[in-house]
Amino acid sequence: MIDLVVTSCLGALSPATILDVSHAGEFLDRFGELYLDSFLANIMVGVLLGSLGLFVVLRRMVFLSAALSQVSGAGLALAFFVGALTAHSAQMPTAHRPAAVPDEVLDNHKPTDGDEEDIQRFLDGDGAGQGAQKRAAKEPPRPRPFAGSHHAGSHHAGSHSPSPASARSGPEALPKVTGAAHHSQHQPIRPIFMSLLLTALVALLLSDLSRGQRRSTQESVVGVVFIAASAASIILSQMAEKGAHEIAELLFGTVIFIPPQQQRMIYVVGAMTLALYALLFKDFVFVSFDPTSARASRFPVRLTNGVLFLLIAISIAICTRAVGAMPVFALTVLPATTALLVHQRMGPALLTSGLVGGVLASGGYFLSGLLNLSAGPLMVVVGTVIVASAWLGRLLADRLVATRARRRSEAEEPRGP
Repeated sequence: MIDLVVTSCLGALSPATILDVSHAGEFLDRFGELYLDSFLANIMVGVLLGSLGLFVVLRRMVFLSAALSQVSGAGLALAFFVGALTAHSAQMPTAHRPAAVPDEVLDNHKPTDGDEEDIQRFLDGDGAGQGAQKRAAKEPPRPRPFAGSHHAGSHHAGSHSPSPASARSGPEALPKVTGAAHHSQHQPIRPIFMSLLLTALVALLLSDLSRGQRRSTQESVVGVVFIAASAASIILSQMAEKGAHEIAELLFGTVIFIPPQQQRMIYVVGAMTLALYALLFKDFVFVSFDPTSARASRFPVRLTNGVLFLLIAISIAICTRAVGAMPVFALTVLPATTALLVHQRMGPALLTSGLVGGVLASGGYFLSGLLNLSAGPLMVVVGTVIVASAWLGRLLADRLVATRARRRSEAEEPRGP
């Protein structure tokens, strides 16, 4: 019995079971055709968030990215909710108004002479069926409505295929309005604009926390924002009727297949953000490590903090819609943590953080295609392995340095006569 259990467990953990060879082969064969653009966009997301996450970790606001991701989702839900309210208010004046029936339709429903004859025969007890049969024998058969529909085809399996004209009259030919189309027709505000606006406003408010609030800490305020935004996104998505599915897609992202429009937005926003980030990097370091001296020298601390948080907020809002909330949180925290474990200077730490972010995003994406698993959790796994390796390497390096220093000190001690 034990041998059977061990054999089954080993078979479940075998490489052939974990790795779907056919799916992996198809992924590799069609990588350049289908997946390359999204793969490069994910690398851009990793480099961008990894670079910005350095100050998020240094300023001890690790959950800032998670809170802003939820705020971004709340902005999306708010946009769909406003669209649903607008559509509902536009339909209210005619919702309870009875539709006007044309006179010719009413005329067609007037009883004919044959109908009156059938009614009279029924009242006399002669039966209405004979009159109907006689009239049916005289009149030509009337065409059935929706001749090209599925139901008509099922009743007349042996009939010929309907003509294009009759096929277009079927129920399938009627336009189907999905949730996305419904909201796109009555969407006064684009979801991405509402998401960016709300995320930027919250980030500017959070940037002012560095002035020092004794009754509240940065972690507590960020936690309140995270909880409130999470609840708001859930409630608004439920109240937005048909927008819940679209909101879920926008919140969790499409890591494997990022739409071309979002790819272009990632590249444009990423390039502009990284350029401004590199230009003001020394100012960000100054206000982050020594804000007291910066205020004493009349440096624009509030403006610099606002620009830094605004760059973080815009990047998180754009990347959350592309890859989802959990990969954004991982790409903001894990690369910066790895870089700070390896380096002690800000310049090399910035380059390492961006590089690790790109490796983390590309590694998780590639493993997702090979293993046929979700890309977001695999990014977290790759990042955790990288952080653990950096932590072990740092621990061994510190012990080696301490051992060498102790031996050097022992060798330099004067020996007695």
